[in-house]
Amino acid sequence: MEYFVNRRKAFRGGGAAPTYGVEGFEGTGEPASWSNTIVASGTVDYDDTVAPGTGTKSLEVITSGGDSYALLDLGSVYTKFKLIYQEKITGGGSNRQWVAGSDDAGFGSGDTFALGYVSGWSYGWSQNSATLLRTTTGVTLGSWHWVKLEVDVPNTTVTLTVSASSDFSSPDTVTTTSASFHANFSGMRYLRLGGRNRSMTVWADEVSAYDLS
Repeated sequence: MEYFVNRRKAFRGGGAAPTYGVEGFEGTGEPASWSNTIVASGTVDYDDTVAPGTGTKSLEVITSGGDSYALLDLGSVYTKFKLIYQEKITGGGSNRQWVAGSDDAGFGSGDTFALGYVSGWSYGWSQNSATLLRTTTGVTLGSWHWVKLEVDVPNTTVTLTVSASSDFSSPDTVTTTSASFHANFSGMRYLRLGGRNRSMTVWADEVSAYDLS
């Protein structure tokens, strides 16, 4: 299901408007194509106004006592895609992830990739036995930053870029052309935002997805 909620940052993805919109969480309540899962004392707030990343509101997800998360359904599985979003975390810790993408709504281990502290305090991407770490260590707790992830499953290529600014000036980029994807992983349909197996608070803003096929 395509959605075009917020086009303000439409050309941030490299010259073309995003295939699946830019969600800036400036509306009220749960946006189209999103849903949430709340476990124990966790919360999902699409209207958080405390120090938002861009504009006046951001998504805030608190996990406590189980995995609460916000979920975006792109409607189809894409084997070549780009994600761009703004994020901030507090708490967290070694080997904690808070963003995941999958071709399976159940987020089975073989069908899912993760972003976060995937090796100690090193920020990066992981899928199956493949791990891609930033060239510098860690992402500062409590500070907003921008993330761009490009994945080409057929060509086993992954590029991860992190920057303090939306134009990705002075970017920190790392890439691989030989990612060892699990045989069950065919691409991404579902994007999940919220701490995985950890109690923590995650904020997200300006989320966009691009079909690169």
